Parts: sequence; structure tokens; C-alpha cells
Amino acid sequence: MIFLLKLLLVPALGMPRAMAAALLAYGLAVLLLQSVSLPPWAGFPIVVLALLVAPRLYGPGAEQAAPGKPAGDLPWRMLAAAALSLGVTYAAATLGPRLSGLFAMFPVMSTVLVGFSHRDSGPGFAVALLRGMVNGYYAFTVFCLVLSSLLGAQPAASAFLLATGAALLVQLGVKWICALQHARRGAAA
Repeated sequence: MIFLLKLLLVPALGMPRAMAAALLAYGLAVLLLQSVSLPPWAGFPIVVLALLVAPRLYGPGAEQAAPGKPAGDLPWRMLAAAALSLGVTYAAATLGPRLSGLFAMFPVMSTVLVGFSHRDSGPGFAVALLRGMVNGYYAFTVFCLVLSSLLGAQPAASAFLLATGAALLVQLGVKWICALQHARRGAAA
């Protein structure tokens, strides 16, 4: 599976093959996760570890954004996002609760953004975009952990409010850490 993830942005593959490799890797991950059942507190450190490792699997990214194509492809991006969203929603009705829950996390936004960015600005830019997206998943992971812990014990509104607050705090912490890392790299250069 790691081999497939590394293929994601190999420049020689081009966007269509890279996207096919990424989707295959996602499908294999779903199959693997379907056979594993962990409580949220046990899955949380595994997800955080995966988020720490993921950026290292992407390969080198672009230091500067390559000039992209004009934004005339916005209707195509919207169509791709709508098709993916509808496809995942339609499939969920027939997959059952566990498998549909795994597919509900299908990365519609990142698939569309990275696919079009890879095509328009090259694989280096797509790598930089993916690395940035990983930073947002820490907050999402905390949101899911807090929400799953509180939903049975708190009213839904307060569980969502507390989960959102926790996610915001984590995102602020991630932003602070990224700023420190950026300052260190600037000082070292």
C-alpha cells in the first residue's frame, strides 16, 4: 500500500495514472479498515501517527507554485466534486453502516483539488497542497474523537460545540507549530 501511495505523485505517471493509484490505495485502505474494529481511543494514536508519516511518503514538493492554467475549468471542478459526492452518497445506501461510514470519509475535496492542481501546476505543487491538507486533518481527528466520546453523555448540541472548540484549539496549535518550523527553516537558510 505504501508503494501505491508513493506512486500518487510520481511525475512520470501523469495525473490520470497518479489519481488511479491514489484511488486504488484508498480502496485498499478501506478494505483493510473494514476488517479492523478499534475503539476511538485506540484508533486515535494510529491516525496521528499516520498523519505524521504521510507527508514523508509524498516525495519532494514545489518550493514555489508553478504557473497554473486559467480558472476557466471551474465548472469541471464543480462537476467532478458533485459527481464524487453523489457517487459516495448513492453507494452508501447499499454498502451497510460500517462500509458506508468508511466511504463517507472519501476525500472528495482533496481529490478534486489535488487532481486539477496536479494537471495544471504539476506534481510538485500537488505535493505541497497535500502536505498542507494533512495539517488540517489533525483538527478533524480531534473533532471526531471528542464528538464520539461525548455524543452519548452530552446533548448533541453541546457535544458538537465542544468538539468544534477542541478542533479549533488543535488547528491553532498546528498553525503555531508550522510557523515555528517555517521560521527555523528561514533562519537556517
